[in-house]
Amino acid sequence: WEIDSTKVEQLKFKGFEYEYLKSEVTSGQRLHYTDKKKTYTIDYLGTFKPEKSIEVPEYYIVHKSWSDIQYYLTYLNISTKPVIADIKQVEVYRIIDYKTSQSPYEGHYPHRNITVSKTTQSIELNEDYIMIPTNQWAGKFLVHLFEPHAEGSLFSWNYFDAILQQKEWYSEYVFEDTAKELLESDGDLKAKFEQRKKEDPEFAKNPRAQLYFIYVNSDYYEPTHNLYPVYRLMPP
Repeated sequence: WEIDSTKVEQLKFKGFEYEYLKSEVTSGQRLHYTDKKKTYTIDYLGTFKPEKSIEVPEYYIVHKSWSDIQYYLTYLNISTKPVIADIKQVEVYRIIDYKTSQSPYEGHYPHRNITVSKTTQSIELNEDYIMIPTNQWAGKFLVHLFEPHAEGSLFSWNYFDAILQQKEWYSEYVFEDTAKELLESDGDLKAKFEQRKKEDPEFAKNPRAQLYFIYVNSDYYEPTHNLYPVYRLMPP
């Protein structure tokens, strides 16, 4: 949500007159309230509009290995159910970009400015997963909790940071030959590669970045890196 600045109300606010005096401690000024009463007219912006919107899934699906998540759901009395055996396809997010706070807040280093991509994937689900229906008393809360780009989501509070660590890499001198073969055999990849070099001068001067670009756009790239581990099951 964001404030709708086009809708402004005027409020009368009872307060006291104030002034700024030279500080006796610092080289600046200090705020000082007098005992003279004054009624101020202030702008009140109490209307919000959606900044982002999504289609709410019927279920969120999480693997039980994320035991903290299951504990919190139970603690909050949020209903869950076993996985339905005939689920064939789910929506999956991949984290594209994010910024992380440089200082701690409430014991965390929160993420912000989160962008994601979304795809539909076939996946095999079993009893190791739980389903969280959105059609319950905590439906809106669950959306804010599980949509990674929502402010205050579990992802923004670092609960899924393990997916951000890339564990599989390559040896440059070995992958160099593979990269050449990939560009020769994949016209779309070669076009994306050349376009990136044309649009990004820094990229065009950075051989390591170029090799990594080919790697992450190939089948050799670690499939679970930045893959958000909460699936969305849409209504039929």
